[in-house]
Amino acid sequence: KYIDIQYLAVGADIIGWRPTELCDRIATPYDEEKDIGFFYDRPETWAEVPEGYFAILFPDDAHAPLATTGNVHKVVVKVAVDFPTL
Repeated sequence: KYIDIQYLAVGADIIGWRPTELCDRIATPYDEEKDIGFFYDRPETWAEVPEGYFAILFPDDAHAPLATTGNVHKVVVKVAVDFPTL
């Protein structure tokens, strides 16, 4: 339901990525309130996001952030993509 914008304020992060449509080994079911779920499936791609940059992750992007060994401080903003009807 959300797009994650992850801004690296301090340090660099390494984020693993895989399309959720290719993830079929559920470790922890999706928790709608916390907007998180876990898979046993391994990422297909790894990307380094340096300090001062950001990553945009869509709801169909399974991602594994914080695969770095350094100290990281980041700001995560969640943007709703399925707005409720008024």
